[in-house]
Amino acid sequence: MAVRVEVNEEIYVFANMSALIQRKDTSHVRLPPIEEVLPYWYFPSTVISKADSLVKEAADETERLVVNYEFAHNERDHEFRVAYFREDIAVNSHHWHWHVAYPFTWEPSQGGMKDRKGELFYYMHQQVIARYDVERLCNSLSRVRPLSDLREPVKEGYFPNLVSTISGTHYEPRSSNMLLKDIEGNTLERLTLWKNRIFEAVHMKFAINEKGERVPLVEPLGIDILGSMVEPAALSLNRPFYGEYHNFGHRIIARIHDPESRYSESRGVMSSTATAMRDPIFYRWHKEIDNIFNEYKEGLQPYTKSEVEWGDVVVNNVSVRGDVTKNTNLLQTYWQDREVLLSSGVDFGRTNPVFVNMRHLQHEEFQYDIEVDNISGNERKATVRIFLAPVFDEFQDKLSLTEQRRLYCELDKYQTNLKAGKQVITRRSEQSNVTLPTVMGFNQLANSNLPETPEEGFCGCGWPGHLLLPKGRPEGMRFVLVVVLTNWEEDKVENLPDKVCGDAASYCGLRNQKYPDKRPMGFPFDRRFSTGAQLSDFLTSNMAEKEIIIRHSGEIVDVKGIFQPAPIF
Repeated sequence: MAVRVEVNEEIYVFANMSALIQRKDTSHVRLPPIEEVLPYWYFPSTVISKADSLVKEAADETERLVVNYEFAHNERDHEFRVAYFREDIAVNSHHWHWHVAYPFTWEPSQGGMKDRKGELFYYMHQQVIARYDVERLCNSLSRVRPLSDLREPVKEGYFPNLVSTISGTHYEPRSSNMLLKDIEGNTLERLTLWKNRIFEAVHMKFAINEKGERVPLVEPLGIDILGSMVEPAALSLNRPFYGEYHNFGHRIIARIHDPESRYSESRGVMSSTATAMRDPIFYRWHKEIDNIFNEYKEGLQPYTKSEVEWGDVVVNNVSVRGDVTKNTNLLQTYWQDREVLLSSGVDFGRTNPVFVNMRHLQHEEFQYDIEVDNISGNERKATVRIFLAPVFDEFQDKLSLTEQRRLYCELDKYQTNLKAGKQVITRRSEQSNVTLPTVMGFNQLANSNLPETPEEGFCGCGWPGHLLLPKGRPEGMRFVLVVVLTNWEEDKVENLPDKVCGDAASYCGLRNQKYPDKRPMGFPFDRRFSTGAQLSDFLTSNMAEKEIIIRHSGEIVDVKGIFQPAPIF
């Protein structure tokens, strides 16, 4: 414990958890949720201060205490409408955990495997931006505008109210309409130069490595190479030339309030993967990053019919049915309260168990029913790919397929056996290959008799299950659900072990293994469509689409699982 006392607590936690996740002999260890280890990353100082007051006023040290979470800002800021998404603990811990599992400093000499790491960087963040854009549409907000002009005033302000309970250090706020400026070690001009060089490589379809050699940016490796250049990772083929566009963008934004370090101020939340997703500017910056990847994808030829179609299988229909509403193709979302242990990571001077009551979006669990006809006459194994996208934009105009393509959110991807002939494939929403259930807290881990399983620590990476579906609207919001069945014989990756953590493999891959799908991530919506094409033009016999409605009830489910009516204002 001497090391823990002497070193910076954030560095210690990062090094400790990185080692537990990366080392083969500790990969079975169940990790506690990061919000219970370093709660000041996730809970504003006002929450911790109120908790401290409750502890001091408690009759004795056995009294159970609960304080409510308060989102940053209020209704006067229109961005407050999506604070439930940006400040969701599980969203932010997912982002932190992903970057612990895939640090930009990793290289093969460190051991292990990070297959398609650059492409995973692209796809995971692309899906975050797609989901955030959809949430904005649910709340009558426009889609995110990319932070393309670095000399334009940053319209969005953000005051996180996060303070380290150990050092007293603040995550500094940012007022509206501040200007980005050069910081020590980097300039806006250099960022622009790096961006131009990356775009030139995208358009020329090759990059230059450190030996001056041309490296083709073509499939299947092009997007992976590009991802490592943009982040950049240690694997970037020419870091001195293509620079550190994404990473230094984060740093310059995080220093906007004190770019010259003249006042020795701390950094903003954009400096940390644990806190960056709280800030509206994160999504503008990552829309800018995603535009680079989209430029590359737009340069690829649209998929041909033969690349998408699987002649052995016909998908006749797809539908969903909620466990609560019991209606076909109508799903419901609501609010749910959850308690997070605060006293495990904050020393209040007394032993009272102290919890924070968090309210997050939740949806009713539901089932997919996919009607399939295997016309091959033999048993086949299929990959089932399920996506969801909104029908209308912020102006209530129908989205073109080109616009909609970037809003498709992956809901699930899994393998199933198809017998010959007609059948109905069923799949539960909670089985999603994208999401993770709620991670067990300190108390649950201490009282759990569950056996340790291989890859347990790595399994902490995944999109939160309660945000699988977007919020929708009280009056109902129209979405299109698309199901694609592809031939597993063409998708499969050879020599994968049977027992590997794959709860959220779509966004997180597999620990020290190949990514379990040969197809490009996001297939078949990762490439552009022919000009003027409609979804109906793109659909082949192994695909089906269905319009569904997502309705937000406004009801609240408390920590005991009891429904409360929607509040009236």
